[in-house]
Amino acid sequence: MAVRDDIMKKMLNKIVKTAISKDPAFKDVYKADVFYLFQSPIKTAMCDYVYGLRIFTESEFIDKPTISSKLQKKITNVTSQVSNKTFCCTEVSFE
Repeated sequence: MAVRDDIMKKMLNKIVKTAISKDPAFKDVYKADVFYLFQSPIKTAMCDYVYGLRIFTESEFIDKPTISSKLQKKITNVTSQVSNKTFCCTEVSFE
């Protein structure tokens, strides 16, 4: 199961990297990554996978809630097109 989680984590990191490089909304973000991803241990949970997102920026005057929600929405949109699994972000940190 851990190998599958690693594959999914790589997929999410690729989605994040593409979003950061192509979307002008993320112009103040120079890097972002998924620092953990694992399958929910409870089968009746709201999400199949949970992940943590780390966003790196040099500007302290960015709108953190907007940036994080746009990035999460981008991840959700892309993953829903390629997988029938649900992904939920449980932690966002800015550095």
